[in-house]
Amino acid sequence: MQEFLTALEVLENSSDTPEQETDTLVLTLEQVFDLATDFPTREEIARIRKAARDERIIMSDFSHAAQRSGQRTFTIEDLDFIVLYGTTVEKDIWKVRGDRPTGISFFGTLKSGRKLKVKVSWKGSYFYVTAHASK
Repeated sequence: MQEFLTALEVLENSSDTPEQETDTLVLTLEQVFDLATDFPTREEIARIRKAARDERIIMSDFSHAAQRSGQRTFTIEDLDFIVLYGTTVEKDIWKVRGDRPTGISFFGTLKSGRKLKVKVSWKGSYFYVTAHASK
């Protein structure tokens, strides 16, 4: 599984395209997320879901969410399912909520009945995921 999403892949299907095509380009947070809106845009959701379909999202340590909810650890497939098919519920913008990284959260229910919130954030050159469970 490749973990890093190049700048060109992030901007694919976006109206913002770099003038020079280079894999070494590091995108700013403002190029990945629209910080002027407090809701997820279609373009942001499309970028994130494309990265998930291409298996190019780094899965961070999400065992804390399982421990807090008293449930077993989530699988990568569980997280992918929520990102691909869940509902977008919120957008955290660090300028507004400085205690959290900027990102978009997806909410859904797994086949097992567990409810899961998966937040996808951006760090320099890649998307990464954190997960939170509901009891």
